[in-house]
Amino acid sequence: MKFLYLLIRRFAKKLVYSPISPRVFAFQVSALRTLGLLRQPKHRHSGRLERIFISHPYSSVGDMVLLLPLLEQIHKTWPQASIDIACGSGACDLLSGVPGIKNVFICGSHRSKFAIPGVYKRIFRNLLLYRREIMQYEYDLAIAPRWGSILTSEAVYLAYLTGARERIGYSGSVDGGDEAVNVLLTRVATGGQHEHETVRNVRLLERANLTPLETDAEAISCRPMQSLIGLAKERPAAELFKKLNLENRQGNQPYAVIAPGATNPYNVWPNSSLAEVIKKLYQQTGLFFYIVGSPGDARRCEELAQLTPGCAQSIAGQTNLQELAGLLFTAKLFIGMDSGTAHVAGALGVPTIVISPFPSTFAEDHPHSPERFRPCGPNVRVLQPEKPVPPCDPICSFPGPHCIQQILPAQVVTVSASLLQSNSHAVTLGPEFEG
Repeated sequence: MKFLYLLIRRFAKKLVYSPISPRVFAFQVSALRTLGLLRQPKHRHSGRLERIFISHPYSSVGDMVLLLPLLEQIHKTWPQASIDIACGSGACDLLSGVPGIKNVFICGSHRSKFAIPGVYKRIFRNLLLYRREIMQYEYDLAIAPRWGSILTSEAVYLAYLTGARERIGYSGSVDGGDEAVNVLLTRVATGGQHEHETVRNVRLLERANLTPLETDAEAISCRPMQSLIGLAKERPAAELFKKLNLENRQGNQPYAVIAPGATNPYNVWPNSSLAEVIKKLYQQTGLFFYIVGSPGDARRCEELAQLTPGCAQSIAGQTNLQELAGLLFTAKLFIGMDSGTAHVAGALGVPTIVISPFPSTFAEDHPHSPERFRPCGPNVRVLQPEKPVPPCDPICSFPGPHCIQQILPAQVVTVSASLLQSNSHAVTLGPEFEG
């Protein structure tokens, strides 16, 4: 009976997705080009890469931070090329410090209450974006860096629409998925299991035989990101302190930043534990804490500030991405959950502590594994429980804080003290990143 159910489910899924399968999509695009509704690609034959398109139609700040080393590498490899990128509105501000970026095309939100209509909606949305804004440009190379499920294959669809002479991306089989999307690419990359996402992104170029082997690719995840540092220096923390009329107006008093929010409820560490850490570190170091978060995190951030009077202040919902980067860059310490803010802090070289519910004994290539998606940077520490707490198995799936509560405030205080004693994150920018 179970076998019959699985068979029917597999057939139904195939039937639902068949109108937007890669081969059918390629046929539909060809028909639209024949009808004159989409432009026929005209390839240059100069042999030079003059214009490159990056297909990244997602809004996650963390994902964009992990993409920055690839963008920096592309500019370094082809400095004469103009780089265009399609991305979500939530992360586009991070691109202003990347050299070589010419155009940024803003995609709508990829979130949807319903999975199947959401896939159709995103593909149609990207088709309209291409026709309205992107179609006027000729591309020599289109890159779809993300890999995995049908949720990420939309990047490959958008890259295919450009009609670029070369279109590269990872095979749909790299995580055991469907290889059908490979037909939309001219060069298909494989490999990268258990690699950190930044390494995997940069190695896409070599795995597609576009660049030589990057011998120090593994070190990329441990370096500060120069384009992000350049962005942070444009908005120093002192400007934010003055704007918000905070006491530290000159930005010369040492401070730390804490971000208590997270997208998934099981990633959230209790405010009571965070308050204990803030009070202890304030007592030991004198560091004042600025509590940051999105407007949606404001209530939780304000509750944390009320638990730590005189030690912390909430400015949740009062900063944009550039201001947040400036605030983080001169912070002595960052503490937070698995969030976009943690990725920004780590990539700036700030001593960063990430509190994660992901068990350290589970080392598979899971989408939430710190092995793959921890923040980059030389001063990042991820605190994890050793094992999940029953009934969670193999990772936490509770609708609230559960496995993450195995991390104790004393552990966070100890690691914080160690980072503060041993680290300085002064970084020198290369000439291509200086204004």
